[in-house]
Amino acid sequence: MKLVGHYGFATDIAFAQGETIKQIAMGDSDAWSVTTVDNHIFIKPKAKNAVTNMTVLTAYIQGRQRVYNFELSAHWSQHGAHPIPNDMMFAVDFRYPAQQEQIEFKQQQQQLLKQQLSSNQAPKVINQAYFYKGDDSIAPIKAFDDGRFTYLTFNRKQDLPAVYIVNSTISTADNSESLVNSNVNPHYPDTIVIERVVRQLVLRQGNRVACVFNQNFAKEKPADYQTSNIPHVVRHLIQQGGKHD
Repeated sequence: MKLVGHYGFATDIAFAQGETIKQIAMGDSDAWSVTTVDNHIFIKPKAKNAVTNMTVLTAYIQGRQRVYNFELSAHWSQHGAHPIPNDMMFAVDFRYPAQQEQIEFKQQQQQLLKQQLSSNQAPKVINQAYFYKGDDSIAPIKAFDDGRFTYLTFNRKQDLPAVYIVNSTISTADNSESLVNSNVNPHYPDTIVIERVVRQLVLRQGNRVACVFNQNFAKEKPADYQTSNIPHVVRHLIQQGGKHD
């Protein structure tokens, strides 16, 4: 590679991230000032006749070696540091096709994930065997689950109630209540999404109470709550607040 330096200015030669400079061999080591920092070489011509060559040995993944050969020459800039056009090279940045393909692939995957996360993913109805008892004014008009979450849809004219779960196992219930993580999807503004599938839910609003029962709870296979409905995405639950009595 031909590299033209300029008296009074340094040039930055940048290799790949993680690449280690092992050795630099100069044909005329007195003609150039050479400094290494991480994966960068900073060179600046010193001699009046700074024509020489430079060979750089580097190591990268698992100790593999790369060899770079430079033909160096130098002159005074004809147009100064900020001319148009500029005949100076302040930096040389090496690009590697295989690594560039990996970077582009990762960028495409990240863009795809962003699109998936921002898209409206309709829940898949797995179980609709739900019934309720209690105050009709706060009861849902529709209830189902997708094996992971429970969905309660309410009349648009009514306020959404607070939702609790009744603590239980497949065979028993102790009738104590706990708050449960829930949210309202903006694409379904009248639906509360409860981030569990349970035997019984309690809905409360002031003095009004209604209970929602899952008739298929004993038959349903326990869900893996670390999964999501987007491939290759792991869901992490974040606990907030203190213990509720």
